[in-house]
Amino acid sequence: MGSNSLDTQVAIPRGNGVVPLYLDGKSVTTEQTFDVTSPLTNSVCWKAASASQQDALAAVASAAQAFQSWRKTKPRQRRDIFIRAHDILKQRYNQFKKSSQTETGASEGMFDFEYGLAMELLLYTAGVVATVEGTLPSIDGDSSYAMVMKEPYGVVLAIAPWNAPYVLGLRASIAPLAAGNTVVLKGPELAPATYHNFVDALHEAGLPPGCLNTVFHRPADAARITQLLIEQPEIRKVNFTGSSNVGSIVAGLCGRNLKPCLLELGGKAPAIVCGDADLELAAKTCLFGAFHHAGQICMSTERIIVASSVLKEFRAHLRTAAKSLHIQQLVASAPVEKNKKLVDDAISKGARTLFEAPNIEVANPSQMYPVVIEDVTPDMQLFATESFGPTVSLYTVESDEEAIRLANNTEYGLSASVFTRDLARGFKFAREIVSGAVHINGPTIHDEPGLPHGGAKSSGFAPGPPPSPTGAAPPKVPVVATLHTGPGSSMEEESTEDRDQRIRALWKRLDGAGDGQIDLHGLKKGLKKIDHPLKNADSLLQEVLTAVDTSGDGQIQFNEFRVFVEHAERELWQLFESIDKDHSGALDKEELRAAFKRAGLTISSAKLDQFFDEVDTNHDGEISFEEWRDFLLFVPAGVSNLRAILSYYSATANVNQEGDVHINDTLQGFENLIPDPGYFIAGGMAGIVSRTATAPLDRLKVYLIAQTKPNEATVQAAKKRSLLQAVRGFGRPLIDACKDLWRAGGLRSLFAGNGLNVAKVMPESAIKFGAYESAKRFLGKIEGEDPHHLHPTAQFLAGGFGGVVSQCVVYPLDTLKFRMQCETVEGGLHGNALIAQTARKMWTQGRFWPFYRGLGMGLAGMFPYSAIDLFIFENAKWWWQARRARELNIHEDDVEMNNLVTASIGASSGAISATAVYPLNLLRTRLQAQGTVLHPPTYTGIVDVTRKTIQQEGFRGLFKGVTPNLLKVAPAVGISYVVYENSKAFRVGPTVGHEYNKGGG
Repeated sequence: MGSNSLDTQVAIPRGNGVVPLYLDGKSVTTEQTFDVTSPLTNSVCWKAASASQQDALAAVASAAQAFQSWRKTKPRQRRDIFIRAHDILKQRYNQFKKSSQTETGASEGMFDFEYGLAMELLLYTAGVVATVEGTLPSIDGDSSYAMVMKEPYGVVLAIAPWNAPYVLGLRASIAPLAAGNTVVLKGPELAPATYHNFVDALHEAGLPPGCLNTVFHRPADAARITQLLIEQPEIRKVNFTGSSNVGSIVAGLCGRNLKPCLLELGGKAPAIVCGDADLELAAKTCLFGAFHHAGQICMSTERIIVASSVLKEFRAHLRTAAKSLHIQQLVASAPVEKNKKLVDDAISKGARTLFEAPNIEVANPSQMYPVVIEDVTPDMQLFATESFGPTVSLYTVESDEEAIRLANNTEYGLSASVFTRDLARGFKFAREIVSGAVHINGPTIHDEPGLPHGGAKSSGFAPGPPPSPTGAAPPKVPVVATLHTGPGSSMEEESTEDRDQRIRALWKRLDGAGDGQIDLHGLKKGLKKIDHPLKNADSLLQEVLTAVDTSGDGQIQFNEFRVFVEHAERELWQLFESIDKDHSGALDKEELRAAFKRAGLTISSAKLDQFFDEVDTNHDGEISFEEWRDFLLFVPAGVSNLRAILSYYSATANVNQEGDVHINDTLQGFENLIPDPGYFIAGGMAGIVSRTATAPLDRLKVYLIAQTKPNEATVQAAKKRSLLQAVRGFGRPLIDACKDLWRAGGLRSLFAGNGLNVAKVMPESAIKFGAYESAKRFLGKIEGEDPHHLHPTAQFLAGGFGGVVSQCVVYPLDTLKFRMQCETVEGGLHGNALIAQTARKMWTQGRFWPFYRGLGMGLAGMFPYSAIDLFIFENAKWWWQARRARELNIHEDDVEMNNLVTASIGASSGAISATAVYPLNLLRTRLQAQGTVLHPPTYTGIVDVTRKTIQQEGFRGLFKGVTPNLLKVAPAVGISYVVYENSKAFRVGPTVGHEYNKGGG
């Protein structure tokens, strides 16, 4: 079990910084509060409201009032509430996990186990809520009939614990609610936020106010508040889950007040290992039953009873399995002290531990190493006391009868296990053991919504069927037999000898020097030899070495390697089984997708396909456990959860953060910042198509910009407030310009300079998009973010950078194009002759200098233009994809952007950015075109062209030609983005293959 870390950003429902009570459908805080301490940090994580006697009475009164209407609701109404609550719990998995782990210290495996069971319970209850049946008993009399109908009790007091808060808290609440009762839920002081979470979810799902009220209180008020609640006449039944000591007190109070109660109490669960058992399976299962959730489950295995004929071999399997155990996180320091005292007492009286805990100081007082202790006798406290922690006792017996006597030699009777290959023998044990449930070849920890759950003796009252004619209510005892013969049991079917041979063979391949030890260099060479995905990931290799090298000498010995491999395989097997929902022994793509979604990880179909193809080495469309194990064996530190696996895959597979470039993430050099050549090709194609399609509009824009005379007719009409005349005057220059251009050379004139424009635009567009992608990656590395979702400032800078770089490279061609367009007149030169003449003129005027006139103004305009354009496009595109992803319930990367949407977004971003910087663009163009036929004036620089433009044409002159510019820019940019996005999808460049790290790293 890995260590947990406290997330200080845990989002919990609370008012004024305090976890509130839930009274009459509202969150209520109180004057008195109590501290809630996280076992992960041993510090206060938050406070909780502490109910007074008045608050407790208010909860009862509210529930009694709500009962009058709730009891009349139809089953389908209750069903729908439970289904909606299930969906809410599914959506809030991550939030609820954080608060639960913070309060209880539960491992990820434990949380997933009980949270999944809680969601199943909601659906199961929704399914059976309408199946409650009455009876028609026979009575005397020809014309008389009797009906026995089941009616709700009224207000039920539910008292539930902290150790499996979602499943136990929900079970205590929704079972009575489903039957038409209302509930006062007294939650534990150790997990108030967790209880508030699911109560809030039920109310959000439609549960009416007052039907479920919560009461939390300070530990010191427990006895007083509990007694007060039970004594209230409105409370008609009590449901208690907790320790046997407290359960006996609750039962006494219920007895004095003549109220029925359901009690699910403590346990001292035995696991019997027969001489014919699968000893390896039994050893691993017993340790799971003993140490899952650090033994803090009432069904936890407390006693392992082994046939003497197999004791030696079983003990060896137990020692081997125990090597994978880690330090256990408990809910507080008190249970740690309790377990240590029980162990110390037993050792002082002759007991001994099966293996020694590592000689490492445990800094957290709420943690301890697991203990397997043998030679425990009745005079030791541990023999009879429920440890409720990571301590299990090992006993030896000579016969089945002795095993049954020892199993029953306890005041408890909650759960038991039997390991045997003989099913008839297993059922014989099940009939003889006094227990609420018996599991054959399975752990003592087992619970399902459809199984009755309860105990015998001091473990409580098991729920049973309706009273029989004799008045007896025999308890239902589920017997669960697990037969490990199906296709999903590949790991269990591998013998110890076969596994040892396989691990030794792997070691031999890694230990190239054959000297029995492997250092970092040797590990890297060995992984290259077997072509493992980690072979080039140096930083991850160091993590692996640190995890395996428990002695800390920088060398991996075979024993260290074997322990690591066996532990990692067990973790991977448990994860594999949890994903394999159809128990086929193989994973398909949909099972993986569902597992990632349950873990709160939404990945695109493309990335899922890549991951699946990498793991499915024989490409049969399924992932076997062997493929799963071999690919993921060296997940650093053996942290085998889906989040760690996805991180591991992203760091080793040849996929960058964007999921589209074949580059290993461990690369730190400049080559990791160079984008796929496909980006340049896509950008170039986008430039060619968009500029050619809009060349006539570009020609018209330049013509109008070159004209410096103000439109006097339009100005005078505007002054006289003659709108129609002003509009006509505004349109006249456009019409005249079109006529002039047509006279200058017909259709050919409208495309004057387009060849040069294409020669300029292709590299400009390619460099712009390529530089933009590079800048995104560079800034993404600095921020540690996905380049797709940079901080807005970084995204703005990346867009500006792309524009500036491209402008610098192609500026001479840009200037030549503008001057050439301004030299195209009626009867003048055209084509290559005009290009040559324009270039000679510029060279004669000042060699290189005329080609760079207005560069400063150009860069000043290009940076905001490109930044605004790309920023708006990327964010609008992301917003659209996010919205569609929510509507379709898919990953954003799987949303298909149709060309119309892309063009619309691109046109909008281009129009906005072009309008914002148009004055700068106009001034730059005039600097470039000065001294030409269409624009004879000359300027000394930026200040001069600005001053003259405003003097001659007013501020309106700065926007001359803006209309054709918009008519050109909007479609040009829209077309550009459509071509770019489509070209990018089919770009030329490396693709993700099936082999690891092709291309180095």
